[in-house]
Parts: sequence; C-alpha cells; structure tokens
Amino acid sequence: ETKEETKRTQPARRAQRTAPTSTATPPKVLFTGVIDEAGERVVVSLGGSLAESVYDCTHLVTDRVRRTVKFLCTLARGVPIVTLEWLHKSGRNSCFLAPGGFLVEDPEQEQNFGFSLVESLQRAQRSGGVLQVRLSSPPTPPPPDGCPISQFSSHPWVGQ
Repeated sequence: ETKEETKRTQPARRAQRTAPTSTATPPKVLFTGVIDEAGERVVVSLGGSLAESVYDCTHLVTDRVRRTVKFLCTLARGVPIVTLEWLHKSGRNSCFLAPGGFLVEDPEQEQNFGFSLVESLQRAQRSGGVLQVRLSSPPTPPPPDGCPISQFSSHPWVGQ
C-alpha cells in the first residue's frame, strides 16, 4: 500500500476536528482555571456568549482536569469540557467547531481521580445530564450553600 492509498483509507480525524458544530443554539461558554481574553472575543465574534454560571453553559473551557465546582458541575451535566484549542481553531475557521475532537485529555489526573472524562461525559449525556459525582472531599474552591453539584448529581459529596 502506498502512502497515498494509506492516506485515503485511514479515517480523517482532522476532518472530524474541523467540522462545524451542528447546534442551532449558539454556545454559551464558561471558563475554569484559565483566562483567555482572545478566546472570549472569539466566542462573541462567532455569535456565542459567555455563560454566567454552570446552569446556563453549553461548553466549559479549561486546560486540564480540575476539581473545581465549575468542572464537576459541567461534568455531571454532560457539558463538553474542551481545550483552548477549540476556541482558537473555531476562530480561525470562522465558526464554532464540533467539540468532540477538542475534549480535555489529562490521563494523569484521570488516573489520580479514577475516572475517564470521555466515558463520564458520555454517561451523563445518555442519562439526560445527571451523573453521579462521588467526592471524598469538597472541590476547590469549596461549593457554596445550595451546592450546584448536588443539584446535578444523584450522589453529592458529604460535607465535613
């Protein structure tokens, strides 16, 4: 098999990464653990908006797996948790790209916390946005009274 034949027969992962998202509703993007003013401008320029809370976001942008309230609540809801690359490539393509090829990959933290981000997101999406999030201690920063994690999880963490 020649190099050219191999190129044609292999699945086009890159094409999947650059496919525009098919959502009719513009994304509402929330950030955790990262500050990216250029990324925020991309969101607005493409017709999306910056989410005000975990309750209204459709995408969470971060650089790694984190034990923050935002991360855990969006995970429990099945919201795509994507890298900054999603915003930057969306900006270069002048449209929001499908998030699937831009999900955060952090094998070390996934092993530390004993879960798979991709599998957890899929389970939450299949269950209608309700995923059990079991924590042995509160996330950082600690959740406020009326913890949103307990609203999105059938097994909230037990406080001290």
